[in-house]
Amino acid sequence: MFILVLSENMKKIKGALFKFFVKGIRANKSGIYETMLSEEDMKIVNQRILDAAWYPYETFKNCFNAVIKVFAKNDINITTKMGYNAGKETIERLYQGPMMKRELSEGIRSYNSLFKLWFNFGHQHGEIISENEIRISIEEFDPEFKYFYYIAMGWMQSFFDVYIGKKVETNFIEKSWDGDNRTTIKITWNS
Repeated sequence: MFILVLSENMKKIKGALFKFFVKGIRANKSGIYETMLSEEDMKIVNQRILDAAWYPYETFKNCFNAVIKVFAKNDINITTKMGYNAGKETIERLYQGPMMKRELSEGIRSYNSLFKLWFNFGHQHGEIISENEIRISIEEFDPEFKYFYYIAMGWMQSFFDVYIGKKVETNFIEKSWDGDNRTTIKITWNS
């Protein structure tokens, strides 16, 4: 039996988000992931992943990068679409019906609370710029993890499509992997 021990100050991720990538790895029977991931990573991937349990961030990152390389071929458009689809699936699972529309500030708070639930480090905050623009920033996270931010952008798009009830557009206005202090995504829609 494999027992996972995590230290208090270790970067961690919740199983609810990690599970999305583990499913992709388990579904592929070609053996490609065994060549890309360490023995330790594969031990974690092959155990039961619990939504509320913490898992090592480094294993998540290794699995994430492997799935992006194999499935998305490192294509940012496919990666963003993966984020959109994963976000949509999560919203449907969590809300199981029409999402009640509240104040835009409540939508931002709801979205930011997911980040706090899934990671024990970094932080995310949002601000309303106008009646048809908000910005979400991710700080003190992993600045070089470019493909994560593309997944996150797709996720934000699906969340706010549903929350606002209109098709939203997303784009980066700050990119930590290009040297900015944070990654900021602008979300806009027609009034």
